[in-house]
Amino acid sequence: MGRLYERYFEPLYGFVFCRVNGSREIAEDITQYVFLTMVRNLHTFQASKGNFYGWLCGIARHRIADALRFQRKHEPLAAESADVEAQYAVPLSRMERQLLPDEILANKELQSYVAGVLARLPDHYRQALSAKYIEDLDVNAIAQKMGLSEKAAESLLTRARNFFRKEFQKDD
Repeated sequence: MGRLYERYFEPLYGFVFCRVNGSREIAEDITQYVFLTMVRNLHTFQASKGNFYGWLCGIARHRIADALRFQRKHEPLAAESADVEAQYAVPLSRMERQLLPDEILANKELQSYVAGVLARLPDHYRQALSAKYIEDLDVNAIAQKMGLSEKAAESLLTRARNFFRKEFQKDD
């Protein structure tokens, strides 16, 4: 069980984290729930129906959907939660019908793993890498956005890349 946890925690956490719009608390709760469910129901896993990570993601998707339904049911009057689905990266209706075929799963695993590694980075590294690779900003724009000189922004990006690379390879 320990090896399964070590192998799948980070990718699964990243998978959940992306789908709950970066809410660490919700992602941690759901990831913990998935592993408890895995322990109780490991005997029901059937490799002929898909790979193990896909099975864990299926459990997570159901738990995320349950959390959305619960929040929608128990907070119907709050103005800020009028559209609970808008708070999440993947709307409930899309998530429920989303399939994870093996071909797409490999890419999703990598995306989830990368998201998990990014979530572990210090904020300033995550901000710099997000600005560079997600927002597609150049070094000058990153420097302005973060209140740094261009040289400091370049140095920050170098340190952030190195830190990311080390974290990414840590679990290989």
